[in-house]
Amino acid sequence: MQPLAQQPHHRPAHPHTRRMGKRHDPHDPPHPLPNPTRPPQRTGLHQHHGRQTTLWTNPRTFDIIIGQDDYREYIPKYGFTPQDCHKQPTPVPEEHFLDTFFAKQTIEQIDQVVKRDSGPFFAFCSFPAPHPPECPPGDWLTFYDNCDNLPDLNYTHREEQNQPAHTKRLLGIKPENECHPGEDPNTITYWREAIGRIYDPQYRDTIMELRKIYYAYAAYCDALLGRILNYLDQNNLRENTLIIFTSDHGQQFFDHGFNDKHNFYDESWRVPFIMSMPGTLPQGETRDFAIWNDITTTLLAAAGTECPSMQGFDLFTPLARGEQSPRRCAVATLYKSCAVATKRWKLDYFFEEDEGRLFDRINDPQEQNDLYDHPDHLEIRNELRHALLSWRGDIADLKTALEGTTKNKGPNARGYTNVAPRIAPHTHQMRGTDAEQRLNEKCERIDEMG
Repeated sequence: MQPLAQQPHHRPAHPHTRRMGKRHDPHDPPHPLPNPTRPPQRTGLHQHHGRQTTLWTNPRTFDIIIGQDDYREYIPKYGFTPQDCHKQPTPVPEEHFLDTFFAKQTIEQIDQVVKRDSGPFFAFCSFPAPHPPECPPGDWLTFYDNCDNLPDLNYTHREEQNQPAHTKRLLGIKPENECHPGEDPNTITYWREAIGRIYDPQYRDTIMELRKIYYAYAAYCDALLGRILNYLDQNNLRENTLIIFTSDHGQQFFDHGFNDKHNFYDESWRVPFIMSMPGTLPQGETRDFAIWNDITTTLLAAAGTECPSMQGFDLFTPLARGEQSPRRCAVATLYKSCAVATKRWKLDYFFEEDEGRLFDRINDPQEQNDLYDHPDHLEIRNELRHALLSWRGDIADLKTALEGTTKNKGPNARGYTNVAPRIAPHTHQMRGTDAEQRLNEKCERIDEMG
């Protein structure tokens, strides 16, 4: 699912992400889980159409790749194993923790390029944290111990039992939690993600402790980002370096009663998306929608090129001009469901059951009041559902279509590859964002309906 970013995100603010500059306020991955999210980031295509990307294999075009294997060679020199990073409390000191290693390697590799004066560089730094298991190193584990104003649960009694059948099946939600031999609900490991646990008020303190540690883990990531920003500042690289900070998905941590990311709630779908290039992009401002498909096209635009078959918008060019984001809504797919979010509305739709949910994002930002079957909102529901399903049927693998309507060349050429030449002129006028733009226009008209 494509991640989405939009306020209000009631989460602790961190100084280094705050100092970066421009924020997209809603930013959604095309899928609210890691595996389907990563290909759109690299290909600019929606995952259920177009070519698939091997998720855990890095592109061959990177000159230098430093990953888990390098850390496995690094950490034994200091008397630890990679598995020690997954213990709580972790014995690995902060300076040798996995994510610190990646931050330092990012700085070192950029520094080598700069000192060689070998031209522009592209660096991609991916922190595993704050992904579970939540094991912030050193003093970060207790960073929020004395904080009493962290966000409370977004939850109403037993609401997890009222989830759509698709969601309950996908998340493994049952009427009650199961406690197997050796498990203890008084420990935070019992409440780990993606195993079907539902909120139980008698263990509220343990659940809130888990949430507090997650926030601490995120603060540790913010500090690592600060290291990279400081390096760029100290070496006068900030003004000619485009920085994008984002994440592939959020997490429920028992908001709405469960701990999983396979859903369309804002806690899982919406993620940060911050762009910074002082002197080129405005600072301290927010814009509207972006999804992960837009990352690749934005990077290409910043590098002075484009790929018209991609299904993402170029955000760099309009933002540099002080204009709004070209994306006017967010859209995503997840297993056998899809969703669309406009400024006013969010609609989830589940194919097998022909069911859905509708939330008023302005008047119900915590998504507690489902309006899908409310008689006063049937027109809005139907229009959104039609727009969403039309978009899903409209997106296509344009690269393949273009190849199929282009004449082969060479001594063995046999005309067009797949498609009759009569359709070639129309196909070659198409762009990968055509379906996105049509959805934009429909969603803006729906918002105007009130």
